[in-house]
Amino acid sequence: QAGSVVVAKGSSVKQGTTLGRLGNSGLSTAPHVHYHLMSANALFRCDGLPSRFENVDVPVPKRGGLYEAH
Repeated sequence: QAGSVVVAKGSSVKQGTTLGRLGNSGLSTAPHVHYHLMSANALFRCDGLPSRFENVDVPVPKRGGLYEAH
């Protein structure tokens, strides 16, 4: 949801921390959450960092896949 982010750039977060609200804005076709982790502050000149959701029952989620959290 546009304008709902409640953490600041560079914040440390723990499991259960609310980051923002799910919504549908821009050119998206359905409500979704987009996030990414980077190895540096250079969008096209850095590596993506791995992340894991503990409540998603998929060994290694694939990019762009749809998964249900419990």
